[in-house]
Amino acid sequence: MKYHPKIYARAFVEALAELPPEKLEKAAEKFLAVVRKNGDAAFLPKILSKAEELWRKKKGIRKFVFEAARSQKEPLR
Repeated sequence: MKYHPKIYARAFVEALAELPPEKLEKAAEKFLAVVRKNGDAAFLPKILSKAEELWRKKKGIRKFVFEAARSQKEPLR
């Protein structure tokens, strides 16, 4: 591993935060290319998980998990 997933994630989030929305997709493609070039593609799940966490923290977004005992196809009574 060339860089720790946390370092990749921090760099990715900082780069995205400064870009206009129309340039986000191209930036993500370039980021993935760098990770692959460095031979760290196997760590992408960890990198993206940490990046999501950092992005949510930066934007003040909370994550929650909804669990139900019944299938969501049934109406709740």
